[in-house]
Amino acid sequence: MAELVGELGVSVIVATRNRAARLKQMLGSLKVALDAASGPVDVWLVDNGSTDDTRRVIESWCASVLQAQSLYVPEPGRSRALNAAIARARGEVILFTDDDVTLDPGWVNAMREFFLLNPEVAAVAGRILPLVTAGSEKLWASGAGVWRLVLPIFDLGERPRPCVDMYGANMAVRTGVLRELGGFNPELGVGAAGAGEDTEFARRIQRAGYRTAYNPAAVVYHDVPAERLTWRYLWQRGEWAGRSDYVAGIGRSPLGDCCALAEASASWVGAALLGRREKQMRSLFRIARHWGALRARTNAWWRKQPA
Repeated sequence: MAELVGELGVSVIVATRNRAARLKQMLGSLKVALDAASGPVDVWLVDNGSTDDTRRVIESWCASVLQAQSLYVPEPGRSRALNAAIARARGEVILFTDDDVTLDPGWVNAMREFFLLNPEVAAVAGRILPLVTAGSEKLWASGAGVWRLVLPIFDLGERPRPCVDMYGANMAVRTGVLRELGGFNPELGVGAAGAGEDTEFARRIQRAGYRTAYNPAAVVYHDVPAERLTWRYLWQRGEWAGRSDYVAGIGRSPLGDCCALAEASASWVGAALLGRREKQMRSLFRIARHWGALRARTNAWWRKQPA
């Protein structure tokens, strides 16, 4: 298999902003995965306008890794940062991950092998497992099913299978397909509408007729920090999702969002009265999502009005 793996070049892209300390840890795991990789790999680290020590961390790491290069994209927007690197990537397949994950040592090879063995597949979603710290164990246990709504945790089991969802923390796409479809939507993603550029791209690639699949062998471990296991963050992620739905054109009509908002609000009240905490949390996420879509629609309407 080593000889076969060497026939496919891959690129790795990471976009980051103001997470210098966590980025340094992530790059340590990436270096291990690169050392274990067979075949050509080029790495692109994109600083999306950081004001902390991120640029120094990137430049220092790139100086020690021959196949790594840095980019600076000052204009806010994760999608813009990713697209800048996509335009320069040299691999036949591009692997994406985030600055707050720990990569399995076999991650690069697992992605490469999957594409070689499945030439009909255009994009792959990898396995994303939670990395729960001592400070977040109890909070995670109190509502793991709901927290998975707001954190990119993705686990469809031990066997490869077709899938619909894709998450930027662990996904890979054939470079030609990425460029054909125009990369990620610059109106979406952290720094723009908040999130959802990966979900929108997954829907777009499937509408174009391409096959997507789940690869359980390509594993990353995503941080589960206590500050994200809060009702406030649950609301924020829901509102981001609603704004992204509107921008991507995959949401409901205004009337549909209003009706769904009323339904979710009634569900929240009922769950609160019955003490059903997990249902209450799910209802809050739905309320925030429809509220976010309505706000995005209203803001877009106001921007179109004459001054």
